[in-house]
Amino acid sequence: MRVKEEKLIEHVSIKDLPDGFQYVGEICGMDLAKQLMVLLGGMNIYIPKVTSEKIITPYIRKRFSALSESGLSKIKISQILVNETGLAYSTVKKLIKNCCKN
Repeated sequence: MRVKEEKLIEHVSIKDLPDGFQYVGEICGMDLAKQLMVLLGGMNIYIPKVTSEKIITPYIRKRFSALSESGLSKIKISQILVNETGLAYSTVKKLIKNCCKN
């Protein structure tokens, strides 16, 4: 951080942060929250859900491969993945179709 910005946010506490950003201060710590304000202040960012397609596809691919090797059917694998991920059956089926072409 630059000295000027360091001085400006030196006394900022969690209660001084906007409501949505207080969570960052609580979970990640105020040092990180302050760094984010200095480095990314004013930026709008999107934080994906763990179950978003881009994030979960590598997991689906790895688990599908491992479960396929054990001789399970696609239907059984899909059911297992539904239970593991909490995704809808149709979503799991679509992800398997897109990432695990056999």
